[in-house]
Amino acid sequence: MAEKVIYKIVPMDDWQQSLSQETLPLSEIDQKDGFIHFSTKAQVHKTLNKFFDGQTGLFLLEIDTEALPAETTAQLKWEKNTPEGDTYPHLYGDLPMQNVGNVYPIYPLPEGGFDIPELD
Repeated sequence: MAEKVIYKIVPMDDWQQSLSQETLPLSEIDQKDGFIHFSTKAQVHKTLNKFFDGQTGLFLLEIDTEALPAETTAQLKWEKNTPEGDTYPHLYGDLPMQNVGNVYPIYPLPEGGFDIPELD
């Protein structure tokens, strides 16, 4: 089920902190779970609504999995971790900041949900 592009949702403070780092800093949930949580294009809205509802100042980071260093690729696992059996990408290691591609702002909608750009 591996996809070429995966996405990471980060709050503005985390994104700003990451700009001075060599690797993407771990979020609180990433630290707790022991891996970096990512979503596929089809999963981004579900992840936003479940974990980021009502938040502002979010960014969507785009990662090309085919451009990752070999050692990082080896640490990327596709795992079922929802009651529905959805498979999500998890990285059991560091994500080099040089592998973050496009960065998109995410805007909350007045009626609920989020406005994100059209993803390729």
